[in-house]
Amino acid sequence: MAAELERRWNAQLTRVAELEQAYTKAEQEASFTLTPEERAAMQTLAQDVSAIWQAETTTHADRKQLLRLAIESVQLDGVNRPGWIEIQVRWRSGVVTRLDVKRVQRGEWSLKTPVQAVARIHELAADLSYAQIAEELNAAGWRTAFGRPFTSQHVGYICRRDGCGRKGPRMLGDADQAR
Repeated sequence: MAAELERRWNAQLTRVAELEQAYTKAEQEASFTLTPEERAAMQTLAQDVSAIWQAETTTHADRKQLLRLAIESVQLDGVNRPGWIEIQVRWRSGVVTRLDVKRVQRGEWSLKTPVQAVARIHELAADLSYAQIAEELNAAGWRTAFGRPFTSQHVGYICRRDGCGRKGPRMLGDADQAR
């Protein structure tokens, strides 16, 4: 039994020696030296990273790799200042960059009726019907948030939402309201 254990032990030691030799050989084959011209070119490029970043030949994958090489860590703090996120980027050089970014508010990027068109609706709401206001906005070239012509329904929604306009039925023209 002792002879079998010794045989296995020796076999494993031989295997470890083979792996160490293979590792050393692979390390030597993988190592390379830069020529003085290559070293100078790399130092020049390192001084102008923006040129590398903006080069047409630089792919998105290359840019990601550059960032991975340059950034040590990123910390986000969205708690200390409500409505803001503080970002700290710790670069491998030891420099820390701090940025404050305003949080996106709900609906901030949603489509909206142009502010000038809404203001015009507010101006006209006391004297004209929804249909007349829609006609005037369309004649002036205004469009809804979705790029469509205004309708009396759209004008009515804005007037009800904003609490402007006169009381009474609004879908009819002035002549129809007088009857």
